[in-house]
Amino acid sequence: MTGAITNENHISGDATGILLVSSGSLLNGITNNGFIVGNDGIGYGIVAANNSEILTGIDNGSEEGNGSISGDDTGILITDSYVSGGINNNTPDSLITGGQTAIALFSDSTIDGGINNSGSIGGEGLAEYGIRLGSSSEVTGGLTNEAGAVISGNNTGLLLEGNSVIYDGIS
Repeated sequence: MTGAITNENHISGDATGILLVSSGSLLNGITNNGFIVGNDGIGYGIVAANNSEILTGIDNGSEEGNGSISGDDTGILITDSYVSGGINNNTPDSLITGGQTAIALFSDSTIDGGINNSGSIGGEGLAEYGIRLGSSSEVTGGLTNEAGAVISGNNTGLLLEGNSVIYDGIS
């Protein structure tokens, strides 16, 4: 898809709000100022899987709206895929959360441009894991948690496992 996905209202699905699979490509990213929701107990807000790519990033919240990305299981799942432009949770009231994990990277996935948080990733008492990186996944551009922002999980706020790496530091 050569355009962008811009949501000012509500995108939801019984399983997934936005799904890219099997080498799916979104060239101008996702901007969310509304709600992106995956329901049904196993739901995902946004998924990029099986060699898919989201270029120019995922932006949640702006001066036009706070933005909420959530799934009954995971808010944002990137598995065997690539995101450039980072994941940006832009306002103090922006939320990325899930019943299990807010943001998950697995299977050699990459986020290029970092994870930048000005709001809440995980959410008070919501997700088991705020950010979970596994299976040789990597974040380049670092992890930035602005003053007053929160990355939290009922179990763990930030989990790196299985040879995963955050390049360029945590601040």
